[in-house]
This record gives sequence, structure tokens and C-alpha cells, in this order.
Amino acid sequence: EDNHSEKIAQEHELDKQKKLLTLALNSLNKREHMIMTWRRLEEPPRTLDACGEVLGLSKERVRQIEALAFTKVQKSMKRHM
Repeated sequence: EDNHSEKIAQEHELDKQKKLLTLALNSLNKREHMIMTWRRLEEPPRTLDACGEVLGLSKERVRQIEALAFTKVQKSMKRHM
């Protein structure tokens, strides 16, 4: 009984986290969204070089955009918690 209730609570929390992440990712512009998806959500993640090649950017610029996008996602998730 307790184990079942705990499992339901965990599933509810996971669902809530997924919705928050989706909301946060949707707040990004197209380029930020693509970089975050490629670098953080794909398995295996794409390299900075691979992302830069597709977008016509240096790997350093991709890294900068990723860092800014990650900060935006974190702020968005905290704001909606």
C-alpha cells in the first residue's frame, strides 16, 4: 500500500518536472532550443563542433549559447515551481 502510494507520488513528480522542462524549453529561441536538445537531451549528445557545423558557428559560440540557454531554462523552471 505505502509502496504504491510512493510510486504514484514519484510518477506525479516526474510528470510535473517534464511539463516544467517542456515549458522552459519552449521559452528559448529556435537556435537555443536546437543546441539544448542536441547537447543535453540527445544520447549521445552532439559535440560542440557538430552543432557549430550545422549552424555555421564556432564551437565557442555554440558553448556560449548553450550556457545562456541553460541559465534561461533554470530560471524558467524555478519561476514555474
